[in-house]
Amino acid sequence: MPDVTLAGEVKDWLTSVAIVIGGGWAMWRFGHAEWLRRRAEIPSLEGNSGTPEICGFGGDRVAVSLRWSWRNAGTRPVYIDDVRSFVEIYRLAGDIGSFVDPRQQKEGLTPLKVGVHHPLKGYGFYMLEPNTTSSMLTVSILPVGEAFIARHRLYAERRGHPTGHKWQYSWERWQVFRTDTHLRPSQESLE
Repeated sequence: MPDVTLAGEVKDWLTSVAIVIGGGWAMWRFGHAEWLRRRAEIPSLEGNSGTPEICGFGGDRVAVSLRWSWRNAGTRPVYIDDVRSFVEIYRLAGDIGSFVDPRQQKEGLTPLKVGVHHPLKGYGFYMLEPNTTSSMLTVSILPVGEAFIARHRLYAERRGHPTGHKWQYSWERWQVFRTDTHLRPSQESLE
């Protein structure tokens, strides 16, 4: 038999209100926590370089193809700053046992810098989707028979990935290579 007393009606009404308030609170907590998690998520890129392709271009010059693959390991798209992202190439020189670090030796390496390339300049919009890999190519004309180091640096678009400061998220990979076009010694001995 239904409870038709005033106490029964108040109890039913309070139960309904409690269910609505509890459901609303649970939805707010989940939504707020998800919003905080997404806001705090740091863009995550993994990069690697391929073997340079070297093609003779003349008696003393070669065309060198440098290719880097960047994988977005995160759950959100990573927007790339097409103006600031670059590839720098330095001619290697030095004594045995010396170290080369373009991040710390800018003054000493400036005369050894061969060039700077902005592979994404002019795109205006470049994005790496989650769980995808993108390949970026730089081709440079260099002298034959020398050693070089290439530094590829990607910057995240500041508006798409704010840090709360003046700095931007960035990722970099280096690659050391030679511009020799002759056969390896094991192949030369076969001929």
